[in-house]
Amino acid sequence: MWQATRARATPAVLARMAAYMAVDTATGTVPLAGDLVDTFFPGQLLAARALQKHIEATHWVEDNEAAARASGDHERHLATVRDDPKLKRIVYLHD
Repeated sequence: MWQATRARATPAVLARMAAYMAVDTATGTVPLAGDLVDTFFPGQLLAARALQKHIEATHWVEDNEAAARASGDHERHLATVRDDPKLKRIVYLHD
């Protein structure tokens, strides 16, 4: 969860990850049945995959948004996101 926050994951992704972890934790407390659920429902792995998918859908920019807008680069970054169907958002790393 800490790494997801550092990667600037959206609240929806954080909620999905928290739900996976909560189910994994809650079922792990049930004797025997918890072990079965833990085997077939790897909560940490599902949470990690959700974060990885979110990271791969992000266009990362080594700049801040104000400077990119002032230089006109922001429009280029928007075009990059529009042209690549896998990309969903822009994150400026120096904001």
